[in-house]
Amino acid sequence: MSLKKLAKVDSIKKVLKRDKDEASTAPEPSDLHGTIAEDSNNISKMTSVLTTAKVDWSMHDDEVAGAHPHIELGSVQEAELAAELKKRVPPEAVRENEELVDFMVLACLRFRRYDMATAEERVLNYLRWRRDTFGDLAPHTLNTDPRLRERVQQQFLG
Repeated sequence: MSLKKLAKVDSIKKVLKRDKDEASTAPEPSDLHGTIAEDSNNISKMTSVLTTAKVDWSMHDDEVAGAHPHIELGSVQEAELAAELKKRVPPEAVRENEELVDFMVLACLRFRRYDMATAEERVLNYLRWRRDTFGDLAPHTLNTDPRLRERVQQQFLG
């Protein structure tokens, strides 16, 4: 290793020791600011992760238009919204696979933070994709459905 590289490594070690001596605890990740150091072999440069102040996501759901973020999972209010959304699903889809429809209704409602318009769009898009891809809404497993098995083997479901 050249003297120049040794000097850089020694300099980094001194800075780290000084920082350790000055602080009794390790710094918070938000206190770090893009430190760049060379590894001892000078093969590559390592950059620490740039961090910023912690983001307060507590009010994020309140900012989503049409969202109802304060609905409890499994609550009566959630069940009422699910029943309302299920009424918007074509009756033949419900008859064909009610368990799937119930699951997708709840999943889409929760994902869209109970915004009925976007949840309905997602449910209907999924059911359309499922029919286009598999020809029906019947339950499918890898063991019983050669079409699904073929798609998975092709690593393509879209």
